[in-house]
Parts: sequence; C-alpha cells; structure tokens
Amino acid sequence: MHTVQKTAAFEARASAKRAPAAPAARASTKTAARRPKAVPRPSPAEAADALDDAWAVLSEALVIREQLSTACAEVKTAIDAIRARLERLGIMILEKEADDPQPADQLLEQGS
Repeated sequence: MHTVQKTAAFEARASAKRAPAAPAARASTKTAARRPKAVPRPSPAEAADALDDAWAVLSEALVIREQLSTACAEVKTAIDAIRARLERLGIMILEKEADDPQPADQLLEQGS
C-alpha cells in the first residue's frame, strides 16, 4: 500500500470515528473566542508529502544521532588516553623530583 493510500485510509477511519459536534445553544463571546478555528484538511497528495518529509527528517535525525554517538565514543577514548599519559608523566615527574629537583617544564621537555 502506498503512502497516499495509507493516508487516505487513515483519514477515512478518523472521520468515521468522529461524532458530529453538537451546536452550542448560547455561546458567550469568550467561549467563541476560545473555540479553535477549523483547519482545512490537506489533500491526499499534500498529506503524503508531509508524511514523506516527516520520515526524511526522522531518518536524518537518526543518522546524526548515530554520528554523534560515534564521535562521543572517539572523544572519550582520546580523553582516557590523555589521562593515562598524564598519570604516567605525573609519576615520572614525582620520581625525578625525589632524585633531582628540576622545574616541571624541563622534565616534560625531557620526557617528549
């Protein structure tokens, strides 16, 4: 079943379920102002286009979500590697300072 046919079938079921609205005997101006205005029903072609657009947006969002998830995993891996390296450098600096006190920048230059 094509999208247009699905949309038409959905609209037919929805209109069959709706009960006719009872007219209000006396509506105040405030009540009338709050009542929503009728929205024209789109044609089946317009509904199909809207549905296709919605699926396209959803698909793009899912692709972007997957790419962001991959990028976050890569960033986490890089951060973990940097932390491990900094911890090793910290241990090396503490060991060097115990034997030969030098400024930390010189130790970092020597370690590279």
